[in-house]
Amino acid sequence: MNLKMRVVGGVVPGKFIPAVERGVADTLDHGVIAGYRVIDVKVTLFDGSYHDVDSDDMSFRLPDHRHLKKDLRKRNRFCLNQSTR
Repeated sequence: MNLKMRVVGGVVPGKFIPAVERGVADTLDHGVIAGYRVIDVKVTLFDGSYHDVDSDDMSFRLPDHRHLKKDLRKRNRFCLNQSTR
C-alpha cells in the first residue's frame, strides 16, 4: 500500500494518522470482492476535520473503510487466482 498524506493546515491531528493508515490497511487486506486482498493501490489523504471532544481513532478509521470500499467498487479491478495443477 502506498499512502500519501497531503493534509495542509493541521486539520487532521498527527495522533489520528495511524488510525487512517489502519483503516486503509484493513480495507485493502479484506478487499471488496469476496474478501480477497487488494494490492498495488495508491491512497492519498487530502483533507479532514476533527472535534476536540467527539473525535477518536474509530472516527478516522471507519470513514476510510467506507469511502475506500465505495471507490474501489467503481474502478476496474481484476481478481487474480493462483492456478493449481
